Amino acid sequence: MAEENAKTAQPTIVEHHPHGVYEDFDTYMINREVALTNAADAVIAPLLTAAGYPPAVIAAKKVEFSALRNLGILQKKEYGEQYEATKNFNELASSLHPTYLTHVNYGKLIFKKDKAAMNVMDLNGRRKQAEGNYIEQALKFYEGSLAKPAYKTLLAARGITEAALTAGKNGYTTLKGMISIKETESGEAQMATAERDIAWENFDEWFVEFRKYATLALSVKPQLREKLGWKE
Repeated sequence: MAEENAKTAQPTIVEHHPHGVYEDFDTYMINREVALTNAADAVIAPLLTAAGYPPAVIAAKKVEFSALRNLGILQKKEYGEQYEATKNFNELASSLHPTYLTHVNYGKLIFKKDKAAMNVMDLNGRRKQAEGNYIEQALKFYEGSLAKPAYKTLLAARGITEAALTAGKNGYTTLKGMISIKETESGEAQMATAERDIAWENFDEWFVEFRKYATLALSVKPQLREKLGWKE
């Protein structure tokens, strides 16, 4: 089985900086928070008001900004849960596979002249690669081997006990259930990212325009732009 790597979602990278520097979500938030906070400066606020950005507008955008931060926190949480679910799946799959492969190889030798047994335990051909098919194939082997006393007796004679077969069946049954958990966490993580990114783009559309007007409004005192975090 080709193991699926546990993945963490990297923050969405979007070109928001006016000079073409890429910023991840956390850097973006830090830089924009400085501007929104210092927009209330006693010298800066009147100049922004004259440019069409009075304190009430800035306050409303701070609320929107706070909601965006919460969406970012949720997105990280959901991806953390997705990572954990994938990690748990991969660890269990990796621990089960070597023993399963050994059992299959023994089975192919023991039952090579018994076509019915080979079919019941799905011993023909290669092991499946897609995780769902792979698990179903493993379960077919363990359930098939446990279905007939004659199969269990022949396997036990080669050191593969009924307890070992039952443990394999239980392990792959658990692994099968973990697929749906992993898929659910992946869906929730993707949804959280989509919601965050929509809010991010909406806020940034406003902020880009705000920066253009604020830059002009503060041109009489260029040093004030640095208080908003804009070094040029």
